[in-house]
Amino acid sequence: MKSKVFYFVLLIVVLLIILYQIPAKKADFFKLYKKNDRPAQLLKRFYQKLVKTINVNGVDWQYYAGGTGDKTILFCHGMSGVYDLWWRHVKNLKKIAL
Repeated sequence: MKSKVFYFVLLIVVLLIILYQIPAKKADFFKLYKKNDRPAQLLKRFYQKLVKTINVNGVDWQYYAGGTGDKTILFCHGMSGVYDLWWRHVKNLKKIAL
């Protein structure tokens, strides 16, 4: 009985690993979200900020660098996320002194 449970869990883990390797289609947020409320306006302003690109071992990575001061915060997203997941945090962190 224990070996059946082990193989079942192993199968689920392997399937999840395979599924995470399939790239997700990139959707335009503003086509999906039709409102022009305050969060949408703030996100539009964030998209107007320039992103930089760095190439590491043949892979291009986009990042946003902003703010001033001698301290740095590095946000690292996981899985299939992108830099703009942090737009609200960036906006709020600019309001406080670290």
